[in-house]
Amino acid sequence: MDNLLKLEKQVRDTDPKHKKKSLRLTKLVDFLLENERYLEAKYYFEQLYKLKPNSLSTAVLGMKVSTSTFDSHRAKQFNESLFKFKYDSEKHYILLLSYFYAIHDIPKCIQVFNIMSQQKKLSNKAIDKMFDITVNNNNYHLLIAFLKTIKKNDKKLVKQSSNHLKPIAITELLSSIARVKRNG
Repeated sequence: MDNLLKLEKQVRDTDPKHKKKSLRLTKLVDFLLENERYLEAKYYFEQLYKLKPNSLSTAVLGMKVSTSTFDSHRAKQFNESLFKFKYDSEKHYILLLSYFYAIHDIPKCIQVFNIMSQQKKLSNKAIDKMFDITVNNNNYHLLIAFLKTIKKNDKKLVKQSSNHLKPIAITELLSSIARVKRNG
């Protein structure tokens, strides 16, 4: 709480024309997002956006705020900005995954998974994000794309991780057997 008050005071006390205003707003918005205070983060982000609308860091932060507040219109806007800035594709895909997961758009998650599965040398952060989404959605198509990614990146699953993924495959296997039995 002390950090929040300190950050808010710094933002309030900084002249809008001062070069550090945007930096302080960015720190405040990041802090508010980390502490799940999304409406406040959106309020301060709008102030930042007025100061620096054509900044890469503003677009990245805008995507995070849009994801947290489920703001589809702004998410599209910042997604387009990130493409214009030629933002690091892996980090961009992670932001997109976070957004699609937040709004529970599994088909779009699968599309991003498939795109990411074609890339070699993904970071552990990207693979962890894909793993979390796969496990939390219990979706076989996500599992397939995730396993393609693991294979392409020469990674191996530890036993504990594979234990989280097995029920997804087993459920799909049982569903397939039931379909064959009904149709067969």
